[in-house]
Amino acid sequence: MVDTPEMVKIIRRLAERMESYLSSLPQEDWSRSSRCDLWEVADVVAHLTGGAERQAQSMERGRQGKAEPPVEFSPPDAVSMSASNAQRDITLRQRLGGSLLTSFVENHAGLHRLMTEFGSAGWEIPCWHARRGPIPAREYVDLRLQELMIHDWDIRAAIDPRATLDPEGAQALLPVAQTWLAMTFRPGVKLEVPATYRFEVTGHPAASHDVTTNGESFEIKTRSSSPADVTITCDGDSYLLFVYGRLGASDEGGSGRLDIQGNAQLLEPFEKWFKGL
Repeated sequence: MVDTPEMVKIIRRLAERMESYLSSLPQEDWSRSSRCDLWEVADVVAHLTGGAERQAQSMERGRQGKAEPPVEFSPPDAVSMSASNAQRDITLRQRLGGSLLTSFVENHAGLHRLMTEFGSAGWEIPCWHARRGPIPAREYVDLRLQELMIHDWDIRAAIDPRATLDPEGAQALLPVAQTWLAMTFRPGVKLEVPATYRFEVTGHPAASHDVTTNGESFEIKTRSSSPADVTITCDGDSYLLFVYGRLGASDEGGSGRLDIQGNAQLLEPFEKWFKGL
C-alpha cells in the first residue's frame, strides 16, 4: 500500500501530466462528450478545478480545528446532489471560459502546497466532507488521487478509445476503491436471500474481495473460501473502471474485459445498488 506522502507526490505528477495533455488538446476536443455522464471534456476539467479548491478550503479549515459542516450546508440525497454538482461544474466552466486551464493548474498547485505542509503528524486531522462528514485529512488525499485518475481517463477515452489508466496511479488507487464502492451504495429492493459477489483481481490478490448484499444493506470483506453467487475476474484496470462505473458488465467492452462466472443476472441489480455519485 502506498503511504500518504508518496500519494501526494503521485497526485502532483498526475496533475502535471493532465496539464501537459490539456495544453496540447485541440480546442474542438474540449467540447467533446466525455466518458463521464452529463459532462463535456471542459466540464470534467472544471469539476477537477473546483474540487481542488473546495478540498483545499476544507483541509485548511480542518487544520484550524474546524471539521463541522459550513453554516449553509444542507444534506441532500445522493441523486439530487449528483445533479446539482453536475450543473455547478458546468456553470463554473462557463464562468471561467478561457482561463479554465490556468485555474486548474493554480488550484492543484495550491492544494499540493497545502498537502505537503500537513506532514505525517497531521494526516489524522479531521476535515469536513460534504458526503461523508468529518474524515481524516489522509482520506482527502485518497479522494484527490481518485478524482484525477478516473477523470483523466474520462477525458482521454473520449478522444482515444484505447486510453488506459496511469499505471502507477492505478496501483495506488486499488486499495482506495473499496472505500469508494461503499460510498456509492443506494438501497433498493430487498432480496429474499443475500447474494455474494466475488471480485478476483488478477495480479493483485490484496485487491480481491467479496461483497454480500440483500439490497438494503451490504458488507465488503476479504475474499472467503465459501462459494459466491457470481464471480467477476478481471485485471486491475478493468476492476477500477467497473467499480467507478466506467465499464458495465453488459457493455460491449465489458464482455471482453470481465470474466463472469455464476448468476450473471445478479450484476444488473448490483450496478443499480452501487452506482457512482
